[in-house]
Amino acid sequence: MTEINEVAERVAARRAELDEEEKLLAERFDAVRAEREERAVAMRVWERMHAQLDAEKPSTQAETAQVGGRGVLLVPHRKAGAGEDILPPDYQRLMKIVRDAGGPVRIKDVGVELDLVQPAPSSPRGRGGVGCGGCSGESEGAYEPPPARPEGSAAALMPRTVSR
Repeated sequence: MTEINEVAERVAARRAELDEEEKLLAERFDAVRAEREERAVAMRVWERMHAQLDAEKPSTQAETAQVGGRGVLLVPHRKAGAGEDILPPDYQRLMKIVRDAGGPVRIKDVGVELDLVQPAPSSPRGRGGVGCGGCSGESEGAYEPPPARPEGSAAALMPRTVSR
């Protein structure tokens, strides 16, 4: 009979261990469930904040409009504290070209930087628009207005002609 008592004691001891383990697991389960609920609430709050911030943040997608039958990029309105990063990528490239130049920049040079035009061969007249007409070779690309005509003279009433 001692054998039966011994088995009964082992069964009772194992039941006590299992009851204790069940109690620990139940406590752990309650803690896990509470943390999951907290995480779900935090996720809902984050989603609302994210949606709200997206609605307030200017779009990085460049808006376009039709001008003269062509699509052009619109520049967003400037806001306090807004940097260049709200500009469309093409405008950011323009800003970088101007900033890197460190001084006044000719449109022709910007076109060359953007690979829109080829650099003109060095010639006195510039071969192609800039440097032609009344511009001197020294100030190629800069406009120089003609000298003023005296008021009241017959020359002031006559139309100007371009000599070539």
